[in-house]
Amino acid sequence: PNAEEMPGPVDTAKYFFKEDGREEDRVIIGWIGTPFNAKYLEVVKNVFKDLHKKYDIVLRLVGPEKDFSMEGVDFELKEWKRDVEVSWLYTFDIGIMPLTDDPWTIGKAGYKLLQYMSMGIPPIASSVGFNKELIQDGVNGFLAATKEEWVEKLSLLIENEELRKKIGKEARVTIEESYSLNKAEEKLFNIFKKVSSL
Repeated sequence: PNAEEMPGPVDTAKYFFKEDGREEDRVIIGWIGTPFNAKYLEVVKNVFKDLHKKYDIVLRLVGPEKDFSMEGVDFELKEWKRDVEVSWLYTFDIGIMPLTDDPWTIGKAGYKLLQYMSMGIPPIASSVGFNKELIQDGVNGFLAATKEEWVEKLSLLIENEELRKKIGKEARVTIEESYSLNKAEEKLFNIFKKVSSL
């Protein structure tokens, strides 16, 4: 009964709000992560096969190995480095976090979502685990459980820049109010205060 939950926070000063940061004419859909987690992009392979037929978009992947491949999908590979991570994130118009649904992914903490949302990048994520707690579908991001939902919700954001801005602003508010370093500091202080008074 005395257990406290505190999700890993994000530094909102480092991952600053992305405002009016369009750099290219095409909509950039981005993913950032480790080579190990790049396997989850397979979840949306057929989604992007369909989207590329309809839209002039860029799928920008930051972090996979140089030999990463996703047959039938046009994508760009970018090397992850700490000093350029924010610069690459800043180019994203939409951020994605596809996952399989299994015991391992249910325990994942959604850090890439926290990064996207902190920067005002509207996120779309698989409806799995912590993602369902973090994202209010249609308010501060979108959740997708099927290929059809991925296509539908990505299409909404690709076609509507104003919707991207609206969702992105709500996403930033979510981070500031519940997942920022400042909020984590405040909560941790209160936990220590509570424990010391027992």
